[in-house]
Amino acid sequence: MSHLQLANQTYEEHFYDSMGYCLLAIEAGIYFFIHALFPNTFTSAGSQTIKKLYEQIEFKMGNIVGSSTTLYTTEFEAEPSPVIQEMLQR
Repeated sequence: MSHLQLANQTYEEHFYDSMGYCLLAIEAGIYFFIHALFPNTFTSAGSQTIKKLYEQIEFKMGNIVGSSTTLYTTEFEAEPSPVIQEMLQR
């Protein structure tokens, strides 16, 4: 089964979803970059953006298969790292 079939999306739908995830990741990266240079700025913005990205992907996966855990562990065979888990809990 192809990735688009698994996602139950057309190429265009998949493109826009993926680009949305990409833009959120870039936004988080910018926050982290600025925070690295100026530690008192964007103290939680990068983490919050990553959390938003994670939640959007989990929601999308849950809608695809009824349970986000099933697709996540099947496709990637890993849980988020402890660092990511800690950031998501903030």
